[in-house]
Amino acid sequence: MNKVSENRIMNRLNGVMLWVLVLSACLLLVPFESINLSLAGYISDMHSIIWLAFILSLSFFISRGILELIGMVSRKFYTKIRNEQLFKSVTCLDFSEKALLREFILQRKSVLNLPVNEPCVNQLLTSGILTIPKDANITAGKAPMMIALEARPFITYKAVGLTRSKMSEDQISQLMDARPRFARPGY
Repeated sequence: MNKVSENRIMNRLNGVMLWVLVLSACLLLVPFESINLSLAGYISDMHSIIWLAFILSLSFFISRGILELIGMVSRKFYTKIRNEQLFKSVTCLDFSEKALLREFILQRKSVLNLPVNEPCVNQLLTSGILTIPKDANITAGKAPMMIALEARPFITYKAVGLTRSKMSEDQISQLMDARPRFARPGY
């Protein structure tokens, strides 16, 4: 079952349970003795079933609320841990990994075709800094890769060894010499 049909089923179930809750609450609260005595007698005969429906529908919504709250807390906790791991991974980058991440800036591209079997590419994939798009085709050992959305705030000029100020010709030549061999022209 896909996510859309699951959501549709849950929405219908929520609607049914909401109607049961409202209807049973109305049947319990409205004074039918002043409206119709025969109807009031029938409702008093079904009083225990109406209370059961009210309790079940109320407990359904309480449990849904608790599950949503637990899910929200766990997502926040997971996001916090994930961000800490990414920050730690970015601060501990080695020279080749920094050079590879600089390529995204130097080439001004958000997606680069990189060799999957290169150690620095593999390490960046494992740490979650790089990601392969879902519709990507891996051909000849190369795959289109991009910096993961969660890692982008941590990939700064300073993190990859660049400066915002104007660089000297010597610094530029050092950067160009430090480029990974698979990123150089003619590879």
